[in-house]
Amino acid sequence: MLDEEYRREIIELWKEFEEAKSKEARFVKDVDTAETMIQAYFYAAENFKESLKDFWKEEKINMIASKRIRNILKNIKWKELK
Repeated sequence: MLDEEYRREIIELWKEFEEAKSKEARFVKDVDTAETMIQAYFYAAENFKESLKDFWKEEKINMIASKRIRNILKNIKWKELK
């Protein structure tokens, strides 16, 4: 079990991530979203299209703060999977 100090630090970092309070937290949240979308892309390529169609919606991509990550996702051929 973690001591109290480390436990509090982890909880605070998790809250920072969830609430996207810092530049770093927003970036990690963007990477997390992008990874989920890319994973869905590969699942869809293996014929799981219907159950994963919500993962590659344009509005989801537009919510990502990082321009670089948005551009990576916009260049994936999502339409081919629909």
